[in-house]
Order: sequence, then structure tokens, then C-alpha cells
Amino acid sequence: MNLPTSTSFTPLANLGLHTPHLLNPAACNPTMDLVVLLSPPSDGSPNRIRAPQGWGSGKGKGKATDTRVELWRMGGNRAWEVDVGGVIAGMGWSRDGLVLSLLVLDGDNSKLEHRSVHDGQVVTAVPLTMVFDTDDRAAFIEGRRWCTLEWRECGLDWEGPQNGSAIMIIDSLPRVTPVEPPQPAVLNPFAKPVAPKPTGPHPNLATFPTLLSTPTPPPPDILTLTPLSGAAQTLLTGTLSLHSMAPSREVLGLAQISDRMGDLLDVVLRGLEAAEHAFRDGQKQTMIWREELETCGEQQGMSHAEVHSDLFKLLMVGRAGAAIAEWLGNRLTGRTITKWEASLDSAYRTIGKLMAESVIPALERIVLLLEELLGRARAPRMAGLDESAVQIAIDVACGFVKLAEQMRQDAMHETLASGEWMEWLKYEIARIGHDASAETMPLATYDLKLVWSYMTNGFVSSVFQTHFPDLPLRPPKDELPSDALPARTTHRGDLTSQLRESLGRLLRKKANGGTATATSPANADADSSLTSAFDKSLPSPLPDESSIRPESPDHDEDVGESDDDASQSGTAGRKDTEAAEVKRVMQSEPWVWANTLVKACEGLVRGGIGADGEGPTCQRVSDGLYDERHDDTRKWAAYVPPSSHELFLLCSRQTETEQHSAIKLDLADATCLALQFFDAVELVLLLQSSSKERYLVTMDYSALDGSLIPLAPGDIAAGGMGGLPNALNGQGPGTDFALTPYNQTPLDLPVSRCRPLNPLPSTAPQSEAEAGPQGGSGAVPERIAIALNGRQGRRVGCVMMGQGTDVEVLDMEADEDAVLEDEEGEEGEEEDVMDDQEHIDEDE
Repeated sequence: MNLPTSTSFTPLANLGLHTPHLLNPAACNPTMDLVVLLSPPSDGSPNRIRAPQGWGSGKGKGKATDTRVELWRMGGNRAWEVDVGGVIAGMGWSRDGLVLSLLVLDGDNSKLEHRSVHDGQVVTAVPLTMVFDTDDRAAFIEGRRWCTLEWRECGLDWEGPQNGSAIMIIDSLPRVTPVEPPQPAVLNPFAKPVAPKPTGPHPNLATFPTLLSTPTPPPPDILTLTPLSGAAQTLLTGTLSLHSMAPSREVLGLAQISDRMGDLLDVVLRGLEAAEHAFRDGQKQTMIWREELETCGEQQGMSHAEVHSDLFKLLMVGRAGAAIAEWLGNRLTGRTITKWEASLDSAYRTIGKLMAESVIPALERIVLLLEELLGRARAPRMAGLDESAVQIAIDVACGFVKLAEQMRQDAMHETLASGEWMEWLKYEIARIGHDASAETMPLATYDLKLVWSYMTNGFVSSVFQTHFPDLPLRPPKDELPSDALPARTTHRGDLTSQLRESLGRLLRKKANGGTATATSPANADADSSLTSAFDKSLPSPLPDESSIRPESPDHDEDVGESDDDASQSGTAGRKDTEAAEVKRVMQSEPWVWANTLVKACEGLVRGGIGADGEGPTCQRVSDGLYDERHDDTRKWAAYVPPSSHELFLLCSRQTETEQHSAIKLDLADATCLALQFFDAVELVLLLQSSSKERYLVTMDYSALDGSLIPLAPGDIAAGGMGGLPNALNGQGPGTDFALTPYNQTPLDLPVSRCRPLNPLPSTAPQSEAEAGPQGGSGAVPERIAIALNGRQGRRVGCVMMGQGTDVEVLDMEADEDAVLEDEEGEEGEEEDVMDDQEHIDEDE
């Protein structure tokens, strides 16, 4: 094959790597001079070194199943590196170049990670349901095949909030106080720094439909994820699954509401976590001193119930037995009471603050959003929104608000009661240790009712133990039972029947003389349904002590033990042979309400958006070299079959009836090692001649539009290329297929630009088997790949050859020949100027 002797493109840098890497075709950042390199999973050998700028990789060399993702500046130095748990199956940059999307396979699970370009940290992770077999995983590890991740414009823009909409009302209200992660009670300045907790959404919201979380609102771009086989998935901003490539304005508006709802639900869940942590932390001191009291009672032969009754006797009549005297006289001191009081006061005040400033305001704003969805569900264009589902979600949110308000009131009450409890303990200690000869007696300044309240609802068994029971799995995954919220019945009829029913009620009321009012079942159901959710959230009477006995009495956060006879053999640190069953009140547990609300909101949003974002099932080309490019109205595909010297181009016009046309180009004796579309004009190929010389060439595929041969509908399978080689070779299913001339004399490859590549000695192939992807299986395959960026202003390309340790960066905009000619021209002009100056000097 005769190639031009020109030297196109301009070399920029050469990235020298210490270990083998992989280059994905989508590795180049579209807006910055950056490229991503992958270090495949290894056995943890010491050759895998860490970069000094490795902010996110942490200590050590990572696990054997981790893939190292490295971001390199095209100037030659590394920006950052992170270890990703699993195998990278594909990648893609967002259109603004600020987010790197990675398809990660971890065991049998797959997820889509969006990482920041600044430090490589995870912005959002979206779980997927894709399944890949062992051969696909091996291809991903070796870099032979990749899944395609392509970002495209949506064609629409976000609409601003309309007057009176829920989003505008929420924006006009004070911002909901974010929930900070709980901090340890004692900070040791010499302790080892703890890794910061992930700042992403709550784990319970992993599948909730939200938009990409970025500092600035992301544009409504669409990410299309095309696997090697199966159905493609379409995600709005890379996170929210769609059912079509062209979402409507109603879907975009629903996505904005869902995203705002996800942020508020995250505040609610974080608030519940912080509230439970505060309760457990404050309850530790209460548990310690209750167990001390019970230990003193056991030493006197008293059961737990008896010692608790003796403590109540001390409160009421001022006399108690030896166990209480031992507990107050020798165990409790002023310092320990102060510590106990501070922990309880901090815990209950934290719970009250979280409920008042974070959880309740977030739930109120969720109700506003659901009310707007209820109005949209009644519009004909939003047929996917189920009005009854929205109403159920509103009932759940209202019931949750009622429960959260009850918890806030309980926390405020427990704050006052615990303070009076401490005052009483200080008084009793002072009275026990009072000198009888002294003239003054300690004064009782405590509130008897509040002391008794805390003794019953805080010391013996806490009221918050019903809200946050001791369960093996915390937080629980349970939801409200199906009968917790009765089904709302709607009675709709014409205006005539409504008027007749109203007139009948008025006549019956007049006939009864106003003494009784007859209410129809429909009206009674409507009245009772308004408060059904609130009634369900009212806490039931507190169970006795045995009903809240924890699963494991030796746990740090246990509150106490039952007062039955079987529990008298020990207190703290004792392991029971049989774990006691925790009796739960589902309607009093905030986690149960939160799980129900999250599921209800997620279900109605997904129903309004439509089915899952899966496109038609396709079968991509598994052998040979393949790439495709999408324009506004056309889709181009390039294909080189294995062990072939022919290039096939396919053009599909996106019309009502999809039209296909194709052409076959001859590569002569050259072998294609890699190919990729550069822009809307050029296709880049990495060719190797019969003499083992390699060239990077481009061809103007847009100029071949007039030479394309139309194909019959049956000649192209659903997978894109399908039976194209057979069709172009005259073996297609169409009997009147007019491609016979091209079977005899295929078109020569129209080369536009060409540059010979001079690989380093370490990257030169050692044998014919290592010449490219079509090499034999007996030798180690050479890692050959190209990654291009054809955007205006950033037209660069990266070429990897050899064993993956050498990457050459080329400027695809300027040609080296033209640069040399310009430099020679400038040097010639300078010499002419100098000669003219010498002649002038001689004349003078």
C-alpha cells in the first residue's frame, strides 16, 4: 500500500510508564489536556508504585482486584491516581470535562461511578443490573473490548421554577439545616486521623432517581451506556434512568422535583442517624448507673423489680433499703453525676434540635413537592403518575411529620426531667451524708412529677427505646404494614348525582330537627382519611421492661435487662443462653416510616418517568475492530473484520424509516491495528505495512457520501454491522443486490493525512504473532490503542504501543511539515534581512 511520505501531526510529549497500562478510546478529556490511563488488576507486586500526588489511593498497594485509574497531563506528569474496586469495563467524559464516568464490575455486581476531574473522588455511584460473563471480563482486563459510554446533548434545557410552584416556595423558605456527621465525644489530638466519611447520598437512597450531584447544576445531558450485548441504558445526567433518548419537558420537570426530593430525603435519613447516635451515646451513662444499682440490689438478694420499687419508695417517703444507700452513698459522686447529666442534656438537646431544624422542615418540604405532583398527576400529559400512589406518599409524609414532632416533644420533656432527676440525686446524696449535728438541712428543690417521669420513662426504660429498638440490623429495613394506611377511596360522579346526594342529606337533617346528622359512608371515609396517617404515628403505650430487653446484654449500647427471675443471675458482661425477643411497635419507629416514604416516592417518580432506560437489544461486533459516531441525523460505523484487509463503512440515516448505505475500502497489504472516528470529517486508522512499518493515517469519510451503496432492509441485522461483510461481498439475503462491481474492484483508501510512527525498541513487536490484535495466542499480545479528542481547540491524539508502557501524544491540528516549512520560511526571511543589512552597511 502506497502511503504519502508526509509527516502530519505534531508530537507533544511521550508518557513513559513504569508498568503496563491500558488506554481506552474515550480516555482524552474533551475540554482539558488530560488523559486517563488504567493499570489492570495485578497480584500486588512491588512494581505497582504510587504517585506522590495520589490523594485518593490511600495507604498500600491496593487489593489484587483493584484497578488503578491514573489521570495524566499531556505534558507528561501525573495529576492523581485512585484505586477502583473491580474491573473497568468502559469510561466516558462528560461534555464539560468535569466528570469521569466509569463502568465498574465488582464480582457479580456492576455500577456506574462518576468521579471528579479535580481529585478523582466519587461524586455519585449508580448501581446497575448488567451481567457480564467471564469472557467479557477477560476482554476488559486485557483491553481488547470496551463498553461504550457516550454523553450527548438532550436538546432541551431546564425550565426555571414557575410562580407558585413547590420549588419556588421551597427556595423562598429558610434553608433546611444540613446534618453534620456525629463527632466523637473526646478528641485526642495525638490520635491517628480518621478518614472522612463519604459525602454522597445516604445508602438507602442508592437507587433513588436523582440528578448528578455537582457544585453547579448539571446540564440536562444524556449518557448512553451500550454493553457488548443486550439492551443499552439511557440515563439523564448519568444517574436518572430514562425510557427514551428524547425526554419531554414534563419528564425534565419531574426529574428536577425528584432530585430536590432526594436531597430532602437525605437530610431526613442523616438526621435519624444522628438522632439515634445521640440517643445511644447519652444512654450509655444511664445504662452504667442502672446496672450499678441492680448490682447493689443483687448483693442484698433483691430482684431488679424490687430494687426499682425501693428507689421509687425513696422518692415518695424518703426511706430505702441498704442497696439504695450503697448506690447513693458509695457509688455515685458529684463528679459522676455531673458527667451523667452533661451526656443526657447533650443527647436530648441534639435530638430536639435535629427534629426541629432538619427532619421536620425537610418532611414539610417533601409534602409540598408531593402536593405539586398530585396536581400534575391529574393532567392528561402525565398519565404515568398514579394519583393514588401520590396520595399514599402524602399520607406517609404527614404521618412521619407527626411522629417526628412527638419525638421532639419527648426530647424536650426528657431534657427537663433528666435535669430534675439529677437535682434529686444530688439532694439525696447530700441528705445521706448530712451531719446530724448541723443546724441546716439540705433543701429539696426538685420537681417530684418530673423526677418520677424520668425514673419511669428514662432510667428504668427510656421512651426512645421504642423509637430506636435494639435490633441485630440497624437501621432496620422494615416498612409499614399494608394495613397501617387504609386505602383511600374516591367517589366520583356527575354533577346531578352529587346535587341529589347533597339535597338528600339536607332534607334528612331537617327532618331529624337538628338532633342527629346522617353522614354517608363516603363522607365518613373522606373525613377519617384526612387524619389516618397522623393517627397511625401516635406512639402506643410503652411496653414493660421485658419488652425492650436488648438482644445482647453485654453490648455497649444496651439499656438494661428484664426484671424476670431468670435475669437475676448477672448484669453487665453476662451472656444469656437465649436472646430475648425485642417487641417492636412499627408505627413508633422513625426508620420504618422513612423506609416507607423512600419507597413510595421512588415508585411514583419511576412510574411518572416511564419504564427503565433500556433501548432496543443489540449485538455488537465481538471480533475485529469497530467504532461508531452519532451525528444529528446520521450514524456512521467503521468495521474491519479479523484477518482482513478491508474496511467497511456504514451510514444509517435517522429518518422515520431507517435507511442504510455502506461501502467497502481496500487496505491493500496493510493491516489495521486500531481505528476511531476523529470528528465529523475524518476517520483515524493505525496501519502496519507488510514491512512492519506503522503509520497513523486519516481519511475523509464524509467525502464518500456520494459513493455509498444503499442496502436492503434485511442486509443489516439489529446489532448495527450484522451481516454487512457478507452483504458487500454479494452474499446478502437480497437477491437483487447491486454491489457486484465492488466485489471485483473495491475502492482504495482515500488517505488525507499520514505520519510514520517510530516505536521505541521496547515497544517493537518481536514476532508476527505480536503484530496486533490478530496475532497468535502463543505470544503475549501487544497493547495497541488510540484515544482521540476531535473537539475544536483540543484536537489531540494518544497512541499506545508495545506492552503498554509508552504513550505518544500528538497534536492533531497542526502538521509537522507545515510547521517546519513555516520555520524555514522565517529563517529564510531573517537571512534575507541580514543580507540586506550587510549590503546597506557596505554601501555606507
